[in-house]
Amino acid sequence: MWFFSTLFDAIAPLEPDLQVPLPLGSDSGVTAEQQWQATLLALSQLLQATLRTRENAPGHTATSTAKPMAKPISDPNSRPAQGVILAGRSPAINDPSLLAQLHTWVFAPQSTAYKSCFLLPSTPDSPPRTALFPTIQTIPLLADDPLGTEAFCLGLSTQFCWVAGMTAPEFGEHLYLSFAPETVQQAWQTLRSRVRLTQPQHLSELDKLIAQFPPQPPNYRIPTQFSRLLLAHISPPAPSPAISATPASDLPISADSPPVDNIDPFDIELVKAIAHQICTPLTTIHTLTRLLLKRTDLPNDVLQRLAAIQRECSDQIDRFGLIFRAIELTSPLETPHLAPLVAIPLHQVFQDSIARWQQQARRHNLTLNVQLPHHLPTVLVRDPAMLDQILTGLVSRLSHGLPSGSQMNLIVALAGHQLKLQLEPCLVNGEAEAADAPEPMFQSLGDLLILQPETGGVSLSLPVTKQLFQTLGGKLRVKHLQHREVLTIFLPLRMETSP
Repeated sequence: MWFFSTLFDAIAPLEPDLQVPLPLGSDSGVTAEQQWQATLLALSQLLQATLRTRENAPGHTATSTAKPMAKPISDPNSRPAQGVILAGRSPAINDPSLLAQLHTWVFAPQSTAYKSCFLLPSTPDSPPRTALFPTIQTIPLLADDPLGTEAFCLGLSTQFCWVAGMTAPEFGEHLYLSFAPETVQQAWQTLRSRVRLTQPQHLSELDKLIAQFPPQPPNYRIPTQFSRLLLAHISPPAPSPAISATPASDLPISADSPPVDNIDPFDIELVKAIAHQICTPLTTIHTLTRLLLKRTDLPNDVLQRLAAIQRECSDQIDRFGLIFRAIELTSPLETPHLAPLVAIPLHQVFQDSIARWQQQARRHNLTLNVQLPHHLPTVLVRDPAMLDQILTGLVSRLSHGLPSGSQMNLIVALAGHQLKLQLEPCLVNGEAEAADAPEPMFQSLGDLLILQPETGGVSLSLPVTKQLFQTLGGKLRVKHLQHREVLTIFLPLRMETSP
């Protein structure tokens, strides 16, 4: 019996953050399939631009003495190829001018409609090829191979390499992309194993073809240009009016504030457009720093700074991901789907989060003290990932409002059938000194967001945050004291049943 993995599963261990969020969230009206098609269009245009640049470069001629380019297998008289595409389910690159310059191999199940409709008959000794583009060839996959359900595109050229894909819905539909040479190499080895299994007679020829285009790190302009092209293909229309800012004191943020149910659709579209413009360069920076961190010739202090840049980009991308989720759950135009409550051990929530929150506090020269009960129970929530994001946002909100050198307390305790998490500033030197500290000022950005002008920090408004906790199955209470606020979260506990 054969055991197969998807391409994503094969390369994910090399890059834990391989799933770099694309600029639009699921609530934007753009489906994963549309984002995947936009990714392919951007890659196609990027490849076209780099090939055109190479052809127009000084000294480049058809009779150049540079490293020879590969020629199509079984067609020695054809035009030299400029690269190789290994794709899943379909050729991925559909531009005829590009297809004429590239070797394209499609991995597809033997019963696929692509093969039966568009391929000419072939001899047993040659892989099937298309009628219109003889450089397109197919590699059959076994019927139970999960690779047959995954759309992917691995590209190799003289300028850069990449691997991108969209997993099947049954494997948790999501997109991934990497320009890292070692990731591309691992992806090729995974695909090579399929060739060895179903078309071993052509493995040697394919190896020679791939060897013409060894994976190499891209120029830093490549990911930047890709992000711009992707932005052009999936950019939503941005509304033109300007946003107004009002003091946070005018917002209904008291403990008994009603749920948010009247958010202006204009605010929703504006936040989507702004977040889209911000997340695109952040994703580019995140990709570039990830590539640089893999280098071994950089000094330690440079690597530390790069790690800090990558961490900050990840934090901001996660923050805007939560904003998109909040839009989806509070939009009057959407009907959110509420998942059932699921049991999650509390130690799983805090296992990695506490260290991350404390590190986040230290970046603001603050200290986060955590008090946990001896026994961590099991809580019931609808979305554990969103719970972590919201708690991270609350820690960030409190951090931005405290002077340097302050301390915060996170106290976790049982409260009957609920779990109580209380986050508050720690008054080390008493109330008198706290009264002298300036009260943090916030401004509202519509009904969704608030801004702290002194730091530039943007976070969800408290009414929206409260509604998110209600969606999770919990509750948030905000108690305003003199020059400080205390945030208390209640989560339902799973009741143990006696045998």
